[in-house]
Amino acid sequence: MASEADRYRSWSLHLWAVAVLLVAAALGPLIYCLGFGELASAQEAGWGVCLESHPLQFPATIFVAGLVAILAGVILRIQAQQAQEQAERVRKRRERAVQQAGREASRTPRLDKHTLKGIKRVVPDEIDVEDDLDLEQDSDPELEEIVEKEDPDSVMAFLQEEQQAQALRRDVDSDSEHRAKKGLASSGKYYVPPGLEGAPVLYLEPDVAPGEVDELEKYIDNPNRPFGDVNQALRQAFRIVLKQSTPVVVRAKPGVYQAAVEIPDRVTVINHRMPASASVDQRVEWLRGQDDIDHPERVTFLAPSDSEFGVRVMPGRKQGLFGCHVVGRRGVAQTGLRAKENMALAIVHCAFETCSRSGVEVADSGEDLDGRRVQFVGCVWRNNSAVRRGGGLVVENSAVRIEASIFDGNRAPRGGAIAVADSKIPLMVQRSLLQRNRAVANDVPSAVDVMKLEKWKSIEGVGGAMMVEDGLVRVVDCVVEGNDAAVGGGAIASLGGRVVIKSTGDERGVCKGNRACAGGGLLAVGWPERPALIRIKEVQIIQNLAKTVGGGAAAIGNAVLHCEHVQVETNRAEGGKRGVGGGIAAWRGAAAKLIGGEVVSNQVTGGGGGIAVLNGSLMLTGRCAVKRNRCKAKTGGGGVLALTTADRDLERYIGQQGFSLPFKLKIERVRITLNDGAGPGGGLRAGNLVDGVTFPLAVSINPPEWITGNETGADQQLAENIWIQWAGELRVNDDAPKTIKLALK
Repeated sequence: MASEADRYRSWSLHLWAVAVLLVAAALGPLIYCLGFGELASAQEAGWGVCLESHPLQFPATIFVAGLVAILAGVILRIQAQQAQEQAERVRKRRERAVQQAGREASRTPRLDKHTLKGIKRVVPDEIDVEDDLDLEQDSDPELEEIVEKEDPDSVMAFLQEEQQAQALRRDVDSDSEHRAKKGLASSGKYYVPPGLEGAPVLYLEPDVAPGEVDELEKYIDNPNRPFGDVNQALRQAFRIVLKQSTPVVVRAKPGVYQAAVEIPDRVTVINHRMPASASVDQRVEWLRGQDDIDHPERVTFLAPSDSEFGVRVMPGRKQGLFGCHVVGRRGVAQTGLRAKENMALAIVHCAFETCSRSGVEVADSGEDLDGRRVQFVGCVWRNNSAVRRGGGLVVENSAVRIEASIFDGNRAPRGGAIAVADSKIPLMVQRSLLQRNRAVANDVPSAVDVMKLEKWKSIEGVGGAMMVEDGLVRVVDCVVEGNDAAVGGGAIASLGGRVVIKSTGDERGVCKGNRACAGGGLLAVGWPERPALIRIKEVQIIQNLAKTVGGGAAAIGNAVLHCEHVQVETNRAEGGKRGVGGGIAAWRGAAAKLIGGEVVSNQVTGGGGGIAVLNGSLMLTGRCAVKRNRCKAKTGGGGVLALTTADRDLERYIGQQGFSLPFKLKIERVRITLNDGAGPGGGLRAGNLVDGVTFPLAVSINPPEWITGNETGADQQLAENIWIQWAGELRVNDDAPKTIKLALK
C-alpha cells in the first residue's frame, strides 16, 4: 500500500507539470499579444483578435486541458493520502496481530490413526552445503552420525533414573496408605509424579485469603491448611527444600491464580485434579477438554498486565509444572513460561495460550544426558505469537524433548510454532501434531527464486511450523499439516541448521497441506560457513503448495535434501514459468539425493513436474520411481528437469566450501515413466537452454531404457523420454545408448 501511495504522488506531480505547460502554452501568447504586441488592432480589439492570431489555434481547449490536468493531480494527491492512511492502518493491524493471537482456533483433531489416514494417490486436478553431496556413495557418514548420536527410543527422565521416565507413560498407582496421608483418594484418583511419592506437600487454593504463616509444619501434608497466595506457597516450599534437602510438591486446586508465578529449585507445581489412572493421550484429551476457564478441574495462571511472564522457572536442578494452563492477557506483551539455566525440568500436560511474546522460552538449559534435559510431555500450545521468532516455543542452546504435544494456530515472523537457534544439542520432537501455524512477514519479495542468497539469513516469513537456525532437530512420528509461511518452508525451514525427519511405521510421519512461496513443505538454505541439511526417512510429503519453487521440498545454496524411501506426492508449484519443481527443487548450488521411494502425481506450471534442479546436483538411486508428474510450460522435463543457467550471485560462491563444480546428475536404476512434459523430454530434460555454455554439468544415466512411457504434449516430434541439449546442440534424445555419460562444459 505504501508503494501505491508513492505511485499516486508521482502521477500527480507529473500531471501538475503537464498542466503548467498547457496553461503556459494557452496564456503565454495571449499575454504577449495584449501587453507587448505591435498590432494596434490587437491592442484595441483585445482578447478576440489575440485569440484569432494565437499560434496554436485552439488556446481555449488547451487551457481547459490544463485545468483538467490540475484537477486530476489533486484527485491523485487525495488518493495518495488515502492510500498512505490505509497502509498505516494495515501496518498497525499487522503489529497487533503479531502481538496477540487471533480468535480461538477450532479444536484440534485428536492425534490418532484416523488423523493419519485417507491419503489419496491420484493425479492432481488442473491448477487455475559445508557437506558436498557425494554422488558416488549411497550414504553420508555425517548424516549417519546424527542418527546414531541420538537413540530414538530413549526417553527423557524427569529425575535421574530412566525407570522414572518410563513410569511417566504408565498409570501411576501409589499405595493407598501413602495417598491417604497426602489427602488423596485411596483409589489412586489423582496424579503423583514418579519419584515424588514421599515428598512433602503444600496445598494451594485460590479462594483462601492470604495470611501470615505461623508454623510451617502445620501446612505440610495438610489439605485443610492451604495457601491462598501461589508465590507465598512457593517461597515456603523453598524453605522446606533448604531445610530438609528434599524436593517439595505444591498441589494447586482448580481455579484462576492471577499472579506471575516463580518456581524455585526442587519445587514442582501440580494440578491437584490431574488424573493418575490414564494414558498420556487420555491426559491430553483431559487437558484439551478444559476450554472453559471455570472448568471444575482447570488450574489457570493468569499474570497481571504489568508482568512480562506468566511462569518463570528459576535456575535449578529438579523442577516441574503439571496439568496447568498458562494464559497470556490479550494485547499485553507476555511470555507464557520462561526457563533459563535449568536441569531436569518437566512440563507435563500443560497448555500455553494467547501469549504474545512466545508461549515458552527455554535458554541455556539441560544437558545431553538422561535425566538432565528439559521435557514437554502432552502439552498444548495454542494461539500464541511473537514479534521475532517462535510463536509457541523458542529454544536456545538447550537440550529439549517434546512428546505427544500439539502446536495449533501459533504465529511469528520466523518459526510460527517453534524456533531453534544456536543449539548444539538436538531438539527432539516426537509423536506430536503441528498444524495451522504461520510464519508471517510484512515485506514479501516479489521473486523469491532470484533473491540473493545472503538475504535468507535474516528474512521474515520462514518456517510456518518450525525454523531451525544453526541448530539440530529430530522430528519423529509427527504430523505437520496445514501450516503457512509467507516466504519459505511452509512446514519446516532449516537455515544453516540440520534436521532429521523420520517415522517408525506406516503413516506415522506426514508433511501435508503446507504452503509457502519456496518450499511448500520443507526448505533448507545454507551458506559456506553454515551448511544446511534436511534428512527425511520414510515420511510422506503430500499435497503441499509452493508459489514458485519446490512444491514439496526445496534446497538453496550450501544445502542438502537427503530422502530415503520418502513418498513425495500430489504437491504443486505455481507461478507461471517461475513455478518449477512440483515435488522437489534444488538450486543455486544445492543438492538433492533420493534413495528409494516415489515422486508421483506432482504438478508444476513451469518445468520439472516431479523434480527440478537448477544449478545444483541430483542423485536418484535405490530403485526409486518418478511417475505421473506433469508440467505445463514448454521448458519440459515432466519427470526430471536438470539445467544450469547464468547466475551472478552463485558465481561469487563457486570455489568456497560447499560450492564445487561440475554440478552432477546421476540416475541409477530409476523408473521415470508416465510423466507429461508439455515440452522436450517428458521424462527427463537436462543441459541448458541457451546457445552458449553455462555452469558445467556431469550426467550419468544407467540404464536409460528405464525412462519410458512419458509424453511431451501436442508436439509429438520432440523426444518423449530423454532430451539432453547443451549450447544449442542436441546431445541425447530417445535414441540413447545403453549408458549415458556426458561432461557438459
